[in-house]
Amino acid sequence: MKVSQLHCSFFIGLTIEANTTNTLESMWKKDLQEVSKQVQTLQKAFKNTQVYAQRDLQMIRTVLKDELGKTVEANVTGNIACTWQNDLLQLSQQIQTLKRTFQNMKVAIQRDLLMTRTDLENKLERTVEEKTSTLESRLEKDHHEISKQIQILQENFLNTYETTQRDLQMIRIHLEHELERTVEENTRTMESMWKKDLLQLSQQMQTLQEAFQNMEVSTQRDLETVRADMKNELGRTVEENTRTMESMWKKDLLQLSQQMQTLQEAFQNMEGSTQRDLETIRTDMKNELERTVEENTRTMESMWKKDLLQLSQQMQTLQEAFQNMEVSTQRDLQMIRADKKNELGRTVKENTSRVLESMQLMDIQQISQKIQTLEETLQTILGSTKYDLGDVILDADTAHPRLEISADGRRVKDTGVIRFLFRNEKRFDSHLFVLAKEGYTSGKHYWEVNVGTRRNWALGIACESVTRKGTLTLCPENGFWVIACVDGQDYLACTNPWTCLTVTGCLSKIGIFLNIPAKQVSFYDVFRAVALYTFSIAEGSSQEGKFLPFFSTGLAASEPDTEPLEILPFSDDDDE
Repeated sequence: MKVSQLHCSFFIGLTIEANTTNTLESMWKKDLQEVSKQVQTLQKAFKNTQVYAQRDLQMIRTVLKDELGKTVEANVTGNIACTWQNDLLQLSQQIQTLKRTFQNMKVAIQRDLLMTRTDLENKLERTVEEKTSTLESRLEKDHHEISKQIQILQENFLNTYETTQRDLQMIRIHLEHELERTVEENTRTMESMWKKDLLQLSQQMQTLQEAFQNMEVSTQRDLETVRADMKNELGRTVEENTRTMESMWKKDLLQLSQQMQTLQEAFQNMEGSTQRDLETIRTDMKNELERTVEENTRTMESMWKKDLLQLSQQMQTLQEAFQNMEVSTQRDLQMIRADKKNELGRTVKENTSRVLESMQLMDIQQISQKIQTLEETLQTILGSTKYDLGDVILDADTAHPRLEISADGRRVKDTGVIRFLFRNEKRFDSHLFVLAKEGYTSGKHYWEVNVGTRRNWALGIACESVTRKGTLTLCPENGFWVIACVDGQDYLACTNPWTCLTVTGCLSKIGIFLNIPAKQVSFYDVFRAVALYTFSIAEGSSQEGKFLPFFSTGLAASEPDTEPLEILPFSDDDDE
């Protein structure tokens, strides 16, 4: 009986032990599966977070690089190019002004030489020595002015170069500060994102730890319950199984703790790696900015040096041209002095003494002296060749509808009113022009025009074949050899470009001499017996038909000047 009870107790103990072990193992496996799933989920979340972090870093790197490129390109290219273009425009304008000054000076010197030669040949009241000293002083003055302008231009070059260097330095500092601010802002953004992600991970880890703790408490409670229920029946076997289960549980907890520690270390390493990546990005961007700024600086310095070299060459060319012109002018003056000194020495002295004496005479004597000087001038120009003092008559069929021709055909005035006239192919329709009836193909011809006190006029000759319709430009290339007065103060030879004339006082009577054999047309101030300008008629122009005397009352002003232009007649004695 006792043996049977022992067998039953032993069998019951084994059964209870087996059931307890199976139950605990089943619960433990289930808990381990849940913990494994949570750990696996956490690892996936960590991997996804790491992938997202790498992608965000790549996107930030790309965006920063694009923003840096755009910022550098916009700031460096836009600001520097704009400053550079403005500086170049100012320098080009200064060089253009210098060229125009040089051109005007050259024209003025040539005109002065022509006037000197004409004055010497026509026995004017000034001596060769006075004219030479005047020209030399003018040359010295012009040379001094050009030297000052060149010095000012060089100073402007240096100031512009220094300004450009300062602007480049300021732009470089500004870009560095802007890059540092951008990197700092992005770093703060990344740190904020990482802190947020770490906070979420910490919360998940805390939740997992709480689950572990709850599971541990539940397991301890279950073990206590089993131990209490089986204490009397199982004894040592239950205690050993309990110790075994506790050992396994501690081992599993140790593994889980190690995995948690490994995960925390991975998070710390990832955070450190992120900081290093951000630092690397900052360093790379800063180096790239420095390289870009240095390359742009070298490029701009190269362009600046190239432009400075070109400007220096242009200045050197201008200086050489001025020196050559000065040498040529001196040589021409020496030749004129040598050629005319013996020939005109006595004549100049006689004219000088006669002028000094005439200054003490009455007004009538002065007028007679001027008339005699004019006659001598004309005789010197025309020589012994017979010339025609033609009776110039205006052709009303060529006159603009606003012009009125007198009955005798010698006067023309601006009425200010456009009259209705039948269409005529000979008539000028866009400018206040009129031509003479008769033209010339050979010989020498002279006529005089009284312009009075008119503030605007134009006189000369024109080819018979000139265009009569539409807008025209007065110049020899278009078949017009003309001088003009504008606003009563500017006297011009209508060349291309126009040539300014040096005139003493106001012109009131103009003499026009057409020398077809010599292919020249000259203009004179009749009262002062001074040559104003001489055109050379190009080869082939005489083959285009006749040369017709040309007249114009000037620009079509809103308030017309009604004083007429008058062709002065010559007497029979003059023709002889």
